Amino acid sequence: MNTKIFLTMSLAAIVASCASYNPEKYQRENREQVLPRASFEMGCPKEDIDITYLHSNDYGWPLTIGAEGCGQKLVYIYVEKQGWILNSDGKSSKKAGK
Repeated sequence: MNTKIFLTMSLAAIVASCASYNPEKYQRENREQVLPRASFEMGCPKEDIDITYLHSNDYGWPLTIGAEGCGQKLVYIYVEKQGWILNSDGKSSKKAGK
């Protein structure tokens, strides 16, 4: 009987952990956090900014996000208990010589 309870509890824990794994949700939530800040820092409308997920952890949580718009590129890194921190100087995204 104890083995049956243990197996049932183990299966429930596995199902619960799989249900919480949702990389698309993580990306959407983080996009909503980064986009207003990128818009402000670039002086660029949100709708003109493209977000690129540069690096994520093993669970799909983005750790580095790139924002590009209005001829600029910014990189944000996620810092635990602080949120998204700007990690670039807003260089022009135009190629050299153009």
